[in-house]
Amino acid sequence: MDNQVYQAPEANIGLESSSQFQSFNYFNWKGRIGRLRYLQLAYLLPTIIFFAYAFALILIMNIRADNAFGQTNSFDYMELLAWGLPLILLTGVVNGLWLSIQRAHDMGYNGWWAMCALIPLIGTILMVIPGDASSNQYGLAPEENSPLVKVTGWLGLIGVAFYYFLIAIIFTEVF
Repeated sequence: MDNQVYQAPEANIGLESSSQFQSFNYFNWKGRIGRLRYLQLAYLLPTIIFFAYAFALILIMNIRADNAFGQTNSFDYMELLAWGLPLILLTGVVNGLWLSIQRAHDMGYNGWWAMCALIPLIGTILMVIPGDASSNQYGLAPEENSPLVKVTGWLGLIGVAFYYFLIAIIFTEVF
């Protein structure tokens, strides 16, 4: 009965391959994250949020300026700007901090190394150094990247270049 053609296979066909990789959990200080997913979530997502906010603010200013009835609202867009930008900045820093901790874990470093991501040019280390290919003390290797993560990760890199371009413009204007 061992060599029959219609015998059930004895191979253990379980979910062994899924246990080799760690699934990504966004709101978590633990775990690991790969480079492209880090670029996607730490840079592209805040860039989209900032531009959506700026677009909404410009739209509100134009609606107020083009009021056909000549009425003025008590709504002040400078107040929206004063509350909105610090809120976006704070959420961007918190978002980047916990993603940087996961990225430091991917490279095998303690989460405190993620503080270097707050220093503008030194934070690029998290984008350049590859993570551990196998599991380390912080967890299993991150999942493979989907095509969408690959595309948006590279767009996140463009977002990083845009940030540094804006910083260069601001410094040339100030100094």
